[in-house]
Formats: sequence, structure tokens, C-alpha cells
Amino acid sequence: MSSKEKILWSIPSFIWFFDFSLYIFPVVLKEVYNHLNTLNPSYNTLIILLSMIQIIYLIQLVWRKEIDKRKKQEWTAILVLLFPPISSLYYIWMKDSEFDKK
Repeated sequence: MSSKEKILWSIPSFIWFFDFSLYIFPVVLKEVYNHLNTLNPSYNTLIILLSMIQIIYLIQLVWRKEIDKRKKQEWTAILVLLFPPISSLYYIWMKDSEFDKK
């Protein structure tokens, strides 16, 4: 995966982190959050959809790699079950190139 592709597939996680920060710091960012919700009421739905597309793409990418089936199953479970925004970033930036080298 090239650097441009890595950046592109990292965008949904960064959007998710931005949205999550709006919930963590509601006093400071309350106006920004209210503005986003008035612009597009389905803002959270868009974030979920982008995250799902990202996870589905990464799972397909894992299963196309020439690695043993157990590793494929482990990474599928990690991407789906263990906090997908962080696990997907870890896979994109660390593990994908490692699997390509094998």
C-alpha cells in the first residue's frame, strides 16, 4: 500500500477521533458540534458508514495477503472487535507493509 493510499484509508479514523473529541470536550467544542449537527443531521451516520467501509476494505486486504489462515482470522477479529479506529490505523501503518515483506 502506497503512502497516499495509507493516508486515504486513515481518514475515516481521523474523522472518528475528531467526532469523539467533540464528546469528550463538550464545553469547549459545543458550538462546533451544534454547528455540524445543524448542517447535516446525519453526520454521525456518515461517520459510521465511512468506518464500516474502511473496515470492510481492510478485511478484504488482509484476506488477499499471502499469509497463513490463522493470522488472517486474528486480524479480522482485531479489526472488527478491538476498537476499530485504532486497530485499523495500526494495521494500515504497521502491519500491512510487514505482511507484504513476508
